[in-house]
Amino acid sequence: MSNMGKWLPTLILVFVAVLFFALIGTQYPTAEAPTAVSYSRAKMLIGEGAVTSLTMRGNQLSGQLRAARPLTEGGPTVKVFRSEVPVIGDPTLLPAIEQAGVQLTVV
Repeated sequence: MSNMGKWLPTLILVFVAVLFFALIGTQYPTAEAPTAVSYSRAKMLIGEGAVTSLTMRGNQLSGQLRAARPLTEGGPTVKVFRSEVPVIGDPTLLPAIEQAGVQLTVV
């Protein structure tokens, strides 16, 4: 038997395994990467009632929209966004979040 004949079953098994995992990987959607928006745009989305939940880590803000929509003119339709709260803070942010009924998580 040639050297190829000895390796053929192993190569077939490897090929089938790679094919299997490639097909399985396409069945489960990956998490959508948040789209970066300006702080003023994020605050506008909150005021419009377009945001269902927000997570704050330091001055980093990430949000989930009620419905997918483009966040920039001609941009892709997205469901999640991220922004950065100014280092100097914004005393009107928390009242706006509460008024809009947005679920807020601070970590």
